[in-house]
Amino acid sequence: MNGATKLALVSGAVGVTGLALWVYAGVNAAASTMPVATQRAPARTEPIERPPSHARPPALVARVEPAEPQARQSREQLVARVRDPSHGHEPWDDAGLALLHALGTDAVEMTDVGCYMAGCMATFTFASTVMYRDAIAKLEASPDYAAWTGGKQLSAPETRADDMVVVAMVFERPD
Repeated sequence: MNGATKLALVSGAVGVTGLALWVYAGVNAAASTMPVATQRAPARTEPIERPPSHARPPALVARVEPAEPQARQSREQLVARVRDPSHGHEPWDDAGLALLHALGTDAVEMTDVGCYMAGCMATFTFASTVMYRDAIAKLEASPDYAAWTGGKQLSAPETRADDMVVVAMVFERPD
């Protein structure tokens, strides 16, 4: 093969390659302007309503008022009579707290837990009247309850509008 033939072959290959590139670029440019069935949907014009991230479920937002305000008042007076700013550790604190926690195992909420100079107390919320009565019966049947030598006071049960029952229990100092 002589030099002229080689040059002709290389020039032809370069020409064909250039033509192929030109055709490829032209086809892709035309395809990019053609409508495609999988294009994005148009943007929504109306806003999507989402609750704020800090919003609580409606059941937790509404305050449930007591169905029996006298029971609530009685419970609050009992708690106020026992609670005082004098926190001290008495020898009977652990036994009083154990009794309160035993009652609290059947409650959905246990608040105002503490021991004071007058005794140990807590406020309990039960899911229903049946749960409240069962928890009290179980506590009263326990040997630790029978062994407590101090006074035992249970506030009148407050049945709220959502059928939950709220009571306060006080174990008065045994000495």
